[in-house]
Amino acid sequence: MAKTTAGQALTNVRGHVHNFTSSAGKDEHYFAIAVPARVVRLTPESWLDRTTWRVGLLGCPVKENHVNYTSCGKGWTMSEGRCYQKFASPLVWWAAERYCQSLGGHLAAVNTPQENEFIRDNIGNGWIGMKIGAVLIKKEREKIVNFTWSDGSPAGDAFREQDISFDGFPEYILRLNDPFCAFLEDHGPWSLQPCSLIEKEFICEKGAINVDKCPCIRHPSVSMTVKLPQPILS
Repeated sequence: MAKTTAGQALTNVRGHVHNFTSSAGKDEHYFAIAVPARVVRLTPESWLDRTTWRVGLLGCPVKENHVNYTSCGKGWTMSEGRCYQKFASPLVWWAAERYCQSLGGHLAAVNTPQENEFIRDNIGNGWIGMKIGAVLIKKEREKIVNFTWSDGSPAGDAFREQDISFDGFPEYILRLNDPFCAFLEDHGPWSLQPCSLIEKEFICEKGAINVDKCPCIRHPSVSMTVKLPQPILS
């Protein structure tokens, strides 16, 4: 790393991280080690017959490398790179979906038994993102047709007949313009509820974001006196 005097660093310190280096011995105006810092504070002082500056390094005296990690933000719970949050204020399914979209996500799409158990154990019950395009229920055999998630992806094989409760439905139902939506219960199978008629709690899901963060100590500082052969002009 090239050596940088305090005078040279003075021209470009605000809003950047700078490294200061030195060698021991005759080059006394260099620092002894490389020190990354968020803020450099220069204070003029006098020392014998020389102009000196007290240099305060604020912010990053410990580590130089940045750390990449994933985050959901306050109030969210993360699992497998996905973020979940339950909202207790009841809404109809469509309004709940719009609210989740405003947060950068959708109503939760539960694709595996493991995800289902995680949400039940850690998040709770609520509307999830499954809606019915068409349902045909027969007395002798329940059949589900055209299930989709609110984000547009198909449900696929994520659901078995025992995952949905059809209690109280007539023998044959075909609803295209008045859809039903899935509600994740605290236990047992999910239930189907009219999307537009019932207000319920709901669960939003979104992807975690990557954060590039400097692992700096927030408040520490170190200061030292630097002897210079000539005054520094601002």
